[in-house]
Amino acid sequence: FAGAAAFFGALAVGGALYAGMELLGDLGDRLGPGYRDLFQGVAGMALLGAGPKLAKLGKPASTPKTPKTFEEVYAKAPAAKAEIDTIADDIAAQYGGKVAKAPIKSEARAREKIDNDYGGDATRIKDLARNTIIVESDQINSVAAELGKRGANVKVIDGAANEMGYSGVNSTMQTRAGIPGEIQVNSPEMIYAKEPEPLARVLLGDDTYNAVAAKTQVPGGLGHKYYEDFRVLDKASPEAQAIADKSKAYYEAVRGNGGN
Repeated sequence: FAGAAAFFGALAVGGALYAGMELLGDLGDRLGPGYRDLFQGVAGMALLGAGPKLAKLGKPASTPKTPKTFEEVYAKAPAAKAEIDTIADDIAAQYGGKVAKAPIKSEARAREKIDNDYGGDATRIKDLARNTIIVESDQINSVAAELGKRGANVKVIDGAANEMGYSGVNSTMQTRAGIPGEIQVNSPEMIYAKEPEPLARVLLGDDTYNAVAAKTQVPGGLGHKYYEDFRVLDKASPEAQAIADKSKAYYEAVRGNGGN
């Protein structure tokens, strides 16, 4: 369609130019010998100068420049966040959930992750813009499928295979801003387990938080504590392995009492 529009647009412009040249020729004939050639020659020179500009008419808009540097990538994060928040809100409403809208990852933490995990390549970070859809355990698979339908790359995290025992859904999708955004999916029980209590209470509300605490019979927020202790250690060290074992047992206790 774009090609056809450009062709017919160029045809119309060409026709108009031809008609204009003929009018100039007629005017020159009325004024006397030689004027036709003079007028058409001057007009032709003007058209040569305007040619490059006219050639651009009808061309599709160029695609946005792909960000490459950290500064370029980070500047795209607010637009990416707005896009994934809208998508998450829509899906959460569809499946009776809510959305935890995390702030954009701080510049310092983003640089640290890029250096440690991606060898300094800022284009590889996927969670500058992130959020979490919170739904009941029996809706998680449906939400994951819906994200897949919307173009997300969906990864289901198996607690038995995860080094910390964490389970849930992690998805990333390319946004119109030009960088990826991350949408996670968790049950209230996993939010209770992985987030510090003050934040988990904000995300879940006191009633839900207290109900999960009564059901799981384990303290909340230890998953976050174990992760923060683990991530600064050599993963092969005995200290890191001991923390990972505690984390696995903790998440298993949550899942064994209704979590996901």
